Amino acid sequence: MTDKEMLQAMADLMDLKLKPIKEDISQLKEDLAQVKEDTAITRGAVNTILEWADDASIQVIPIFNRKSK
Repeated sequence: MTDKEMLQAMADLMDLKLKPIKEDISQLKEDLAQVKEDTAITRGAVNTILEWADDASIQVIPIFNRKSK
């Protein structure tokens, strides 16, 4: 077996061993993309609530309408 063939065999073996790790990494990337999307949605909702809170601190805005007795 020549050096080139031996190196190729080693490279093939390494690729075979690394395949599960590469698959795990691709799944992690998909999961991270979902987390980023969820974070953006949450950030938008929080910013909306903060804007409302700023308005409420300036004006008298009842949070709940109380029923009269």
